[in-house]
Amino acid sequence: MLSMAEFDFFTTEFRICKIRSCNHVFSEKALHRDAACRWPGQPSALPDGEYDMIVSNPPYIPSEDIKSLSDEVKNEPMLALDGGIDGLDIVRALIEKAPRSIKKGGYLLIEFGYDQGAQISSIMEEKLSQGEYSFYKIVKDYGGNDRALVARV
Repeated sequence: MLSMAEFDFFTTEFRICKIRSCNHVFSEKALHRDAACRWPGQPSALPDGEYDMIVSNPPYIPSEDIKSLSDEVKNEPMLALDGGIDGLDIVRALIEKAPRSIKKGGYLLIEFGYDQGAQISSIMEEKLSQGEYSFYKIVKDYGGNDRALVARV
């Protein structure tokens, strides 16, 4: 059985999930652990060594770009959109914290902006050289843009 942390910035909480099946579709039972499950706003609050996998769609839009978004997107909570100056504040924090929170051999999966792949690769190359991760891959979306990080601790 896998233990997974899933971050959902739209509802500002995360869920701890027990994964019974690792096929392409997860069969999950979410365990809402009262206050321990509330998203405090920072990945540093994740407990050490507890998860097999962390999956996140964090805010990754640069602060300056938010004003040029469509009205429909602007209706989303700022917490779900604003990723800081370059859009990578939470992404960096997750990449930094995950090796301590994920069990050896576990995975970190993060969605990011279409133009952030080179920056994420640079961060991950440094982490690989420090031995914090054993593998990473940048995955492209259907449009051919860099879109997600898959990394193994």
